[in-house]
Amino acid sequence: MTGALQKLDDPGARELARDLLARAPRELLAVDDIDLAPALEQAIFAAFRAPPHRARALPTTFARVARAALDGLLPDAPMHGSDLLVVLLNSVHLQVFAPVRAALAEMAPNLRVGFVRVSRAAADTRAADLPRADRHLARRKIPALFRFASRRPRIEASLRDAWAPRVGAPAAGRLAGLAGDSLVRLGIEGLQLDAVLQAARPRVVATYDEINAYSRLLPVLADRHGAVCLDLPHAEAANPHAISGVRYDWMAVFGRRAAEVLATSGFPPDRVVEVGAARFETLLKRHAAAPDSPPRIVMAAQSETGPMTRQTRARILQIAVAAAAAVRPAVVQVRPHPVESAKAWVEIVSSAERQARVEVRIEEAELHELLPGAFALVTGWSNSVFEAVIAGVPAITAHVTPGAPVASFAAEGIALQATSENEAAAIAERLSDAAERGQVLSAARERLEPHLGPLDGQAAYRTAALIKRLSEPARASGSPRE
Repeated sequence: MTGALQKLDDPGARELARDLLARAPRELLAVDDIDLAPALEQAIFAAFRAPPHRARALPTTFARVARAALDGLLPDAPMHGSDLLVVLLNSVHLQVFAPVRAALAEMAPNLRVGFVRVSRAAADTRAADLPRADRHLARRKIPALFRFASRRPRIEASLRDAWAPRVGAPAAGRLAGLAGDSLVRLGIEGLQLDAVLQAARPRVVATYDEINAYSRLLPVLADRHGAVCLDLPHAEAANPHAISGVRYDWMAVFGRRAAEVLATSGFPPDRVVEVGAARFETLLKRHAAAPDSPPRIVMAAQSETGPMTRQTRARILQIAVAAAAAVRPAVVQVRPHPVESAKAWVEIVSSAERQARVEVRIEEAELHELLPGAFALVTGWSNSVFEAVIAGVPAITAHVTPGAPVASFAAEGIALQATSENEAAAIAERLSDAAERGQVLSAARERLEPHLGPLDGQAAYRTAALIKRLSEPARASGSPRE
């Protein structure tokens, strides 16, 4: 987006996205009776928060549809019937779900659990033995998809006319082009998932997503097939404006803070269940290790999206390097975000090494493997601070955006905050003192429970109990949405 639309804050972006969809002719925003409007609203909201990009031209749209049709003919792992179907947007979610799956095996051994890969997970070879949604587009739906794509010019013209009074003709044209492109993509994904649900016939559909377009598309499809739709927590829900409008039947969250965020977003509080953070329980079972020698600074990278720009990521790395330089010889280990490859960091890391003369490595090991024995963790504002504190590693949040408020983790005492290289160096020197280090960790751990719920090792069982309850036939006979 350009001009005034690029300056929207999250509340403004949500209000405008919602208003634009209210003005749109809803009969044009569906394919095979699958309502794409909720997912389109989320795509538009995301566009206001991301760098501008050009919509695909109409010929490219038809090529995309043809590719989807061909993908549906390719062989795939079998799609068995299941009581619970877990939709994986990223292969890391399979690891996040592992403790819950183990708990389900104990509590409900006859519950059939199935998986399907979409989005980035579909192309990840690490989960190649699991079915892919893009291999299950029903042949009889392909003509409807081509007809939908052929209507894109008419859809865009209608949207442009409907939106021009609100945002002006130039912006309306750009938004309509983005919407037309997004609708075709959403139509493909909707028909693929529709075929998956038809084949699997689950009682419960679960996923880890509250802010992407899938979080709006999946509930529509689950309701269409009479299944209960459940969102599981992979991180702490933090942005009520990004979540606003989500339509899951139930949402599980880590703790009280996330439940409050969902309430602010407008999601019904009686459909929120605090289960704790099952993904962190393996760290609870380990004893905190003394820092390794030479010291290791682990940087938990965040994906390049919204305010986390390339420049911001480079500045955070500079903070991590400055901390390492203060306790030299030390090494910085950069753990790329799960949605990106190590290649995204090669140039940034090379530049940082040349400037500071500190060894910087790009690591593929999981964060849980890197944390034990680390001297400190550095990140922007990610949930990795929770993992660090549980593992007995002090967390440092790099506050490198001028004028931005203090990161909540630092304000609450869960993490220390560095706004400059000098502050990072001073923090590292402070953490070199064992007594100081112990005090920092003790204070941080005391403040975790509102975020993560009780750290009692039972989060996986609470999550499994919720799934078991929702999968009971009496509850799954129809969607409990009121």
